[in-house]
Amino acid sequence: MIKKICIHKYLQRCNSYKLQILPGLADFLRGTIAILKFAKKYNYEVFIDKNIHPFFSYFEMSSNYIECKNQNKNEIINEIFENYTYDEMYFLLENLFKKNESFSVLTVSFYTKNKNGELENWGEINDNDIKDYLKSILQPINIVKEKIDYLFKEIYKLDKNEKYKIIHIRSGDQYIFDNNKINENDLLINYNKILNIINYYNNENNNYILISDSKTIAKKLKNLIPQLLYWDNEKIHIGALNGDEKNLLDTIIDFFIMSKSDEIIGNGSGFGKVVSCIYDIKYSHYL
Repeated sequence: MIKKICIHKYLQRCNSYKLQILPGLADFLRGTIAILKFAKKYNYEVFIDKNIHPFFSYFEMSSNYIECKNQNKNEIINEIFENYTYDEMYFLLENLFKKNESFSVLTVSFYTKNKNGELENWGEINDNDIKDYLKSILQPINIVKEKIDYLFKEIYKLDKNEKYKIIHIRSGDQYIFDNNKINENDLLINYNKILNIINYYNNENNNYILISDSKTIAKKLKNLIPQLLYWDNEKIHIGALNGDEKNLLDTIIDFFIMSKSDEIIGNGSGFGKVVSCIYDIKYSHYL
């Protein structure tokens, strides 16, 4: 009996996407969760193509990766993310599985339905097999682990076993692409929210690590609130590399720093939400 497989691909470039920006990391992982749910329902085996995007070079090889070395890195595959509603994405993705044939796809589909049968963004992953699968493809290589060790020892001055909370500020892609600009109103809003968070936990001796997609905002907030722990790193959107890969490592390090926290406090950004879902970390919206 021929085994049915689904390969989730992350392309380096997508000609059909109007903004020439592929989905971000959280979007890709959300689509992977949806794929894994359908795969279990329709008896498919799922692989991630490790050879396509340089992002995956920072993760250890696992049995859930596949390397399609002879394929065009920008080949046309089933693309279920542009010009579709999330309801349509979910429907189209399930239909691919219903064909009972092997296929490859790039999707950012939702995976959670509420009690009324309506799709919702994110949501708990109730299947431990799915969480284990995701953790298996997200095992950092030594260069990532060594940089994290350095940050905790030399920058944060924290033992890696100490508890800490993440304050995650997602300002928007415009800050990643032009980090020299700053909206003073955004700065003030985030400053006040962080003070509210710290005051809320006033009786607890907490460590707060600041992670943000805006280097400029983060540095100013660190200066205004010195107790925040922050490392001055570079920002990148993994779906818009344009040949520039040098900041991928910093993005991955932020991801893993989040994954070891005891709480992520953010504004609902997928980058923080997906970490919360995979690693069972409490997620709190800004107060």
